[in-house]
Amino acid sequence: MALVGAVGVLLLLTGIFYDSVRAFYRPPEISANVMVDGVDYGTFEYMKKVGPLKMQEPSVAKPYSTLRLEKRFMVTNPSLYEWAKDTIKSPTALKSIHIVLRNAKGQQLHEYILKECRPISLEVTEDGSGRHERVDLAVLPDSL
Repeated sequence: MALVGAVGVLLLLTGIFYDSVRAFYRPPEISANVMVDGVDYGTFEYMKKVGPLKMQEPSVAKPYSTLRLEKRFMVTNPSLYEWAKDTIKSPTALKSIHIVLRNAKGQQLHEYILKECRPISLEVTEDGSGRHERVDLAVLPDSL
């Protein structure tokens, strides 16, 4: 009888522990998979149009917006952060960026093909929850 009670308590604790761990590590409701020129840079947990952007170059006549991508942990290889850093240091031609939004079940919700994009800023931070990667991209506002 004591064994049945101990097993019951163990199952109850396991269920409580599983629910708390699952809540802590719960995937985001919507994630964004990012590809640049066919190279997959992984899934980002946060994507937001930050606002209008005024380019400092007089040759750029088109209005641009800023798109911010963020994720916890830099676990993808290649890293979008490294691509952005290299591109900012040695500018290349504007790139097409393919973004697929998915829900927590992995179902595709929307797909964006952003043309004439380039990185404009980047940041890696570290706090108690780990490392965070943030890349801001200049995108044409009508492509979002």
